[in-house]
Amino acid sequence: MALGAPAWIEVVRDGAAVASIRHSHGPACSGVRKIVVFTLTSGRHLLEVVGASTPTVRMMVAPAEQSASH
Repeated sequence: MALGAPAWIEVVRDGAAVASIRHSHGPACSGVRKIVVFTLTSGRHLLEVVGASTPTVRMMVAPAEQSASH
């Protein structure tokens, strides 16, 4: 998951927050401010974005690349 503005990202499943497994910044000059990776199971998840510095936030949700060891 990538955000284009500073904000807090949380994923909730069955009323509990899902722990993130990695955080990073996007490439310089890309417009991506923050990248957060979660391991998700099948089913419904709620995405919460709070504390954004702007009224709208551009977001991208995509499968993370997996290393050969996974």
